[in-house]
Amino acid sequence: MFYFCLDIMSSCEKCSKPLSEGQVVTAAGKKIHTDCFVCTQCKGKLVGVKFRSKDCGTYCESCYTEKFHCEKCSKPLSEGQVVTAAGKKIHTDCFVCTQCKGKLVGVKFRSKDCGTYCESCYTEKFQPKCAVRFSLYLYAYS
Repeated sequence: MFYFCLDIMSSCEKCSKPLSEGQVVTAAGKKIHTDCFVCTQCKGKLVGVKFRSKDCGTYCESCYTEKFHCEKCSKPLSEGQVVTAAGKKIHTDCFVCTQCKGKLVGVKFRSKDCGTYCESCYTEKFQPKCAVRFSLYLYAYS
């Protein structure tokens, strides 16, 4: 019997070129050249820098905050604490009625004039109000 071993060199997850000692970083379980380990948005080097991975991208802290921030408070979004309303991503704690500041998660709400309202505040603010009651109207013309 003959046994042989093929020494297959692993390749960079970004550029697919062979990896060699001293120029490799492991990020999110993937081996990458140090020169290939850059921010998805600004292309700045990430070796030795705080970074975050999301949506198949790796971002420096400032690009992550810019791209994945709450539309209300501008702080970074974290998984499990986010709702999408009117196409905007917002922290669950920031998703409140414009008028009464009550939480809107799990509650019927409506958007109008750049605001988001619970049903009762929306009705109070935007539903037409009668100037004269119907009974007074009938009495005046009887």
